[in-house]
Amino acid sequence: MKKISLLLSGFMVIMLIGSMSCKKKTTDPADQPPSISLQTGGNYISASKTVVVKDSLKFGVRATPNSSSGANLTGLVFARTFNGNTYDTTYILPTYNVDLSTIANSAVGAETFSFAIVDANGASASVHVVITTILPTSSPNKSSATDPEKTVSEKPKVWIVR
Repeated sequence: MKKISLLLSGFMVIMLIGSMSCKKKTTDPADQPPSISLQTGGNYISASKTVVVKDSLKFGVRATPNSSSGANLTGLVFARTFNGNTYDTTYILPTYNVDLSTIANSAVGAETFSFAIVDANGASASVHVVITTILPTSSPNKSSATDPEKTVSEKPKVWIVR
């Protein structure tokens, strides 16, 4: 019994020393990505939403380099993807706190707006929002899209039988 107790004590000491000698994995600061976010509040779009076709859209892109790596930001990519087609633009700017204004798609559907920032080390970060476009709905006393002469909210006709 004494041998088992001694053996278990020895095993526990080895496990304790082994666990204390393990190093935590650290990430090289140069491998850390820059940060990017979308401005909130006001007329800015910072999350997925539904809008009417051809509505005005405003995005405030705020990007900063990784403070640990110190790598300068080198480019901002703005991409729109609708029905499998992607249109993108790369901006090389002196600052990456920019407001981008655009128009919602003229077709009904979901469109992904992507913003990516790249630094001199090749590290990148991105944010995405989905803008779903719908047809405008007619409100009372406004013209119908199919018949401009007919109003959508006509009063129902009442028949009086005597």
